[in-house]
Amino acid sequence: MTVRTLLLDPNTNAVQVGDEALLTSWLADRRGTLWMDIGGEEPEQEQALLERFDVDELSIQDALRERHPPKVEEFGSYILIILRGVDGEADGLDFKTLQLSMFVGDDFLVTRHAKRSSSVDHFMELGAQTPDWLTWGSAYIATQIAVRMANRYLPLLLNLEPRLEALEEEMFERPSDAVMAELTSYKTDLRRLRRVFMYHEKMFGDFRHSRSSLFGDDLRHDLNDVFENYERLHSLSTMLYETAGDLIDGYISSASHRLNHTMRVLTVITAIFVPLSFLAGLYGMNFEHIPELKMHNGYYVLLAFMATLATSLLALFKWQKWL
Repeated sequence: MTVRTLLLDPNTNAVQVGDEALLTSWLADRRGTLWMDIGGEEPEQEQALLERFDVDELSIQDALRERHPPKVEEFGSYILIILRGVDGEADGLDFKTLQLSMFVGDDFLVTRHAKRSSSVDHFMELGAQTPDWLTWGSAYIATQIAVRMANRYLPLLLNLEPRLEALEEEMFERPSDAVMAELTSYKTDLRRLRRVFMYHEKMFGDFRHSRSSLFGDDLRHDLNDVFENYERLHSLSTMLYETAGDLIDGYISSASHRLNHTMRVLTVITAIFVPLSFLAGLYGMNFEHIPELKMHNGYYVLLAFMATLATSLLALFKWQKWL
């Protein structure tokens, strides 16, 4: 990945597309709006580029940290926004996240990410093809990126709901360890997403009420839209997380029920054969004098008694609803 730059001329509304060389040109007179996207560079190179915008060292450290909680922080002439979104290769719920840092100034926007961001790519192409769109300003661009990043999560969660329903049916019809493993994996992923959405919901819930001069009243609706999107995502992920947890509990209960039924059957079989084994062992002893062995029909009498005993025990267990 490289450095991409869009520079909007304030007089002609023409846009120049280039790399960091445009930054040097822009810094000479600070005319127009500059958007620089930094992706996949060495940390030292990224820090050097960010320092040219005269931003605070602490904000640079936060932006370059590999894992930083989402946040919005004002630094006088600019605002640092750190978001966590879906990486550009996401497919299904098993995806990786990326950290996107945005430095939003009055006449500049810097986006920084270690992995490809489809949201940034989309608006970079839009800005290059439709220069008038850039005239809305850096704060508007940053807000639209945040909206699109939030919207990318929704289809992933909506696609999970029917899958959980299918797993619920499979759990009762064809229970297997694979079903349990998939449910556990989904629950783990949803726990991670809930935490991400909670951070964003709180962050934008507070930021939409801020009095920042960069994000004026004309952007309140967009900020509310971002907040409502993350509020919905947090609610939906919580519901799916609880559903996955309920299915896991149901699977464990079902497995325990099947095990209890198996143990009950084995217990009944043992209870029936213990007295029968006792009788067989009693008359199978090698003593010379066992009176019953002299009975002419003793064998048949013992078989009849054993059959009656087994039948009686089966009837008793059936009456007790053990079978």
